[in-house]
Order: sequence, then C-alpha cells, then structure tokens
Amino acid sequence: MEKEQNRFFMARQAIYDRDLKHVAYELLYRKSDTAFGSEITSEDEITSLANVLMEVGLDRLAGNKRAFFNVPECMLASDALRLLPTSNVTLEILEDTVWSSEVGEQIQDLKERGYQVALDDYIFEDRHAKFLPMVDLVKVDIMGMDHALLHSKMPSTKRRGQIYLAEKVETQAEFELCKSVGFDLFQGYFFAKPKTIRGSGVRAVQSMSLNLLAKIQDPAITMDELEQVIIANVALCHKVLRLVNCVANGLPTRVNSIKQALMFLGTTKIRTMASLAVITSIPGKPPELYRMAMIRARICELAAKESGFDSPDKHFTLGMFSVLDALTDMPMSEVIAELPLDSDVLDALVGMRNATECNETLEYVHNVEHGDWVQAKIGLKNVSPEVFTQAVQWAQEQERSLAA
Repeated sequence: MEKEQNRFFMARQAIYDRDLKHVAYELLYRKSDTAFGSEITSEDEITSLANVLMEVGLDRLAGNKRAFFNVPECMLASDALRLLPTSNVTLEILEDTVWSSEVGEQIQDLKERGYQVALDDYIFEDRHAKFLPMVDLVKVDIMGMDHALLHSKMPSTKRRGQIYLAEKVETQAEFELCKSVGFDLFQGYFFAKPKTIRGSGVRAVQSMSLNLLAKIQDPAITMDELEQVIIANVALCHKVLRLVNCVANGLPTRVNSIKQALMFLGTTKIRTMASLAVITSIPGKPPELYRMAMIRARICELAAKESGFDSPDKHFTLGMFSVLDALTDMPMSEVIAELPLDSDVLDALVGMRNATECNETLEYVHNVEHGDWVQAKIGLKNVSPEVFTQAVQWAQEQERSLAA
C-alpha cells in the first residue's frame, strides 16, 4: 500500500526558444491514488512527489533541460518543494492562486533561494497585477485569445528582463504571430504538426524513406527479403545493428549481421527496429519530434501489453508512425496511402473514431501528453503510472545507440 501511495502519473511537454531550440520541459504530474483532476493537496503528497523525482531522477525526465513545475498555492510554503534543485527548475504559480501578503512573502522566499518563478496561464487580467512585478517569467495561454489583444497588450505589459512564454501554440501560424509580438519561449504541439508546402510535392529524401518503410512493413516480406532490403542501405544496416545490440541484452553474443539479428529476434522485431531507424533518419526536424516518435511508440507498446491487447508490436508501429505527417509535411492520409499497414492502424492514424484497440492506445498517448489522466484512466484502466517514465528512459537509450 505504501508503494502505491508514492506513485505519480508523470508526463512532459517541450518548450522552445525563438530559434526552435529545445530549452525546457514542463513536467505534468498527478497523484495516482487520488482523484485524477486534483492538484497536490498535502505536505505528505508533496514529500512523496519530491521522493519520486529524486528516485526517478530529474535527469531522466528532463535530461539537461530546465524543468517547469506547477505549484499550487498550498505548496508554496512547503519545505519539500525546496528540496528541488534551484539551478534547472522553474516554479509556476498557478492562475487560481489568490494574492495575499503571505503568498507574496512565499514567492519572495523562493526567489531568494535561487528559483526562477513563473506565473502560469496569464490572460492579461487585473487580478494578476500584483504577481507580475515579482515573477521572472510569464506564461500566456493563447488558446482562443484574440490576436488584436496580443498585439495591444504585449508591448505595454512586458517588463525589461522578463521572459514571456506563449503556451498552447498549436500551429505554425500561431508560432509566427507570437514571435512577432515579442514572446521569447513557446510551448505546444506546433512542432508536431505538418507544415503545408504548396506545390513542392514529396521531397526526394522523404520519398525514399516512405518507399523504404513500405518495403519494410510489407506483411508478405520474407526473412531473406527483409535482410536484403536492410543490407542494401549501409546507413540503415548500421543503425539497425546498433539498435539490436542496445536492446538485446539477453542474447548470448553480440549481433554482427542482419542475418544474425533476424535469427535471434525474428522478422517482426527487426521490421520494427528498421522502421524506427528510417524515421529517425528523416532530416530537417526538431530532435524532440524524433523523441516523440520513440516515446509514443514505446507507450503504445507497453499500454497494449498491460491491457492484454494482441500484437503489441503493431501498437509500437502505430505510435511511431503517428508523427509521420509532421516529419514529411504531408497530410497523414497521403503519407500512409502507400504503406501496407493493417486497417485498424490506418484508421487510428487518420483519426477515425472506431472502437479498436489501436484507437485506444493512441488516444491514451495523446491524453498522457496533455496531462489528462482522467481520460487516460477511463480509456485504459490497467496501465501503470510508470509507462511514461519507462518510455522516456527507453527512448534515451535508443538515442544514445543511434548517435554512437
């Protein structure tokens, strides 16, 4: 029971600067044995969170990036909160925090200790006026906000030296707008959405990658044919062997050829690894998009296993391919038109709301990424809170292997 009480659902969202350099993550969390929509509500729960972060390791969740944390009003005075490192942590004061002299003193204490303090979900309302001079960073929720309001308010509101972050930036157009009015940082899924490149067609490298994926994913491909497809591409062969030796700790010897890899791991597993190697080789995109592909793939696979679904490898492919539109800057329906995937995978990728296991795992991933654990738990009740952190760790291992 004690172990269950110390479990948290964790996820993260990337934060970028004006040059699309990845600089931070916002870490999202909920206590797994409380109501999923609730915030942290007691000193015991705050202490549990601090313990979880120390056990899991901030480096595993955020790497060398800055970590943003939501801090409810009840948490501002907590000694456990002050266990977090000051060098790479930003503490977000929630928008429903009510100003008082006591709250002001608590914020000042955090700043004096060296924490960067942010105001979350600011929408240019007077009720937040007293917070603004105290915080280092202001997060503005732009979803549904009138563009004229941004143009009129930003120049007069932003103080010298203060950082402004636009959150819930969902399209490239919104990103460009926010840059133009003076935002410094950006958070949202604009980087994971395709850019429409009119009249250019599919670029040569993307076309080659999609053709290669089609061959690898062909359900009729034999072991010998798959071997020939992989070894015909030197870079792909090298990447697949690195991936195999990264994940195949239980094998009796180091794998030195694709034939060996196929004999030890089988066609299905090697098809999956080869597809991952191809996707992470498509150039010109933020590294976080490749990480998203790997993390989604692993979460879908783990969620399928824990839910007792058939063919977890198929769910891995589903998660991995869910970013193909952003990688190729094409509508998903066009990207997957030539890929020989099962109908339930195809339907889930194009957003058809069929009652299938593939839809359930992909929807689970989307809910986790947005920190919506209410819907995540409604959809797949048996998936453990640890799947996200396990997927992040797995993706980090693959990144190291692919970069070797």
